[in-house]
Amino acid sequence: MIYLLSSYSGNDRPNLAIEMHRMFQEAGVESKVVVLSFLLQPDYKYSIQEIQHEDTLNAYNTIQKREDFPSRIFGLDALKISPDYRVLRNPRHVFFYLDEQDLVRYKVRFYDIGHLNIKSVEKYNEDGTLFKTYEYDDRGFLSSIFEKISDKQEKRTLIDAAGKEIIHINYRNFTIQEVDLPDGKILSERAFKGEFLKKLIEKSDKDDRFLITADYEIAAPLMETSVVSDKLFLMIDQGLDGGKLFGLGEEVFTNNRVNTVILNTKKELDIFKQRFASRSTVKFVWNNYLPTLDKQSKALREKKSKVYIDAGAKGSNINWEELFDSLKKLSQELPAIEFVIETTSTKAAVELRKIIDERQMSEFARVIGSPYRLVGDKEMSEARLLLSLHPFAHYSYRIREALSYEIPIICLPDALEEGLYVTDSNGMVVSERNVAQAILALLTSLDFQSKHISDMETIKKEFNVENTVARYKEILQW
Repeated sequence: MIYLLSSYSGNDRPNLAIEMHRMFQEAGVESKVVVLSFLLQPDYKYSIQEIQHEDTLNAYNTIQKREDFPSRIFGLDALKISPDYRVLRNPRHVFFYLDEQDLVRYKVRFYDIGHLNIKSVEKYNEDGTLFKTYEYDDRGFLSSIFEKISDKQEKRTLIDAAGKEIIHINYRNFTIQEVDLPDGKILSERAFKGEFLKKLIEKSDKDDRFLITADYEIAAPLMETSVVSDKLFLMIDQGLDGGKLFGLGEEVFTNNRVNTVILNTKKELDIFKQRFASRSTVKFVWNNYLPTLDKQSKALREKKSKVYIDAGAKGSNINWEELFDSLKKLSQELPAIEFVIETTSTKAAVELRKIIDERQMSEFARVIGSPYRLVGDKEMSEARLLLSLHPFAHYSYRIREALSYEIPIICLPDALEEGLYVTDSNGMVVSERNVAQAILALLTSLDFQSKHISDMETIKKEFNVENTVARYKEILQW
């Protein structure tokens, strides 16, 4: 079994562990996503990502002894709320129970629009102030009780399968301060995750492997526990900026607690070896990663002239006003063109939409902002071309996705991966000022399109799921 360790937060953006799990499953490799997260109700959010409960292992279910617990329907009737309260329902299917003074006494939220599966029940005092929230997992069992102690302090109590209180999590200013265990032991959040990981590795079989998917919330706990294992591997999927790795300190690469650190490019491998090899016995290797997504038919893409623009966080290295002016001129030469702009920042999304409105481009340009990754996946599958505007292309999940879709790529010349993933065979490396001309050339040049088809066959022989999985199996000694 390959365990993919993650601190998945449960939003609409699939994380690397889930994507790699799908890749391994497609290749017939046994894998499981391990989630160390203090957010509740994870199972419902897995279902949004189309990942099955049996494919995951999370700290909550393990601690609460609910891993193999059967599901049950837990609806309104089971709550036994007094019939004296008046019931109101809002458009978002939240039920409000009001007393004779029209004060809210209970607020009930659901997982489903049929109101058969309760997500949470908020309980209010007679003065209308919230004092306790009962949180249910999506299999119908009370999972925790959340209480507000003061304006700055809150507490969440975890309930096990028998209804017994087992763990108290104390918050201050929305941040976890400590975890109070049943044996009276009090740990920090990091130490708790580290202890959970340590026990998981200790109980594992000889051939099991644990792959940390470049997650600070997993790597940091390693610093606070005695986890040392040849079964433990660390994958780096974050960008290098000025020689520094975001989120992860140097001790992660020099503490010798992991077997191997896996980089995404050969260039990064050289950087890491130069910086850390003399101070560590950890192995440094590289492997590409390609997502395994359902491929849309090429005929669908050929009917469109959709250009997918990965704008990142709208970096200051680009004159965005001038870029959009050139894209507007391009729309006059290619009337059927459509620009879909993805950004990882809500602030950037607002700024880019303002530029579009000012230039009256809304008919053929639109922004999809973070965290709508699933929306982006669909848009990307229909694109004819990817324009990556990250200052460092290593950030771009979309570049590797474009390779998987066999879509031409345009990226900037200072991208770390320009010589690895983007070449004359499958796109162009151009300056910011030449982006529009490059898009026009790639969408209209029959010579490039015929050359691209043949060259992509060559690229696919190196960058494909089969080779990616084979290389991981070699690295993990699995």
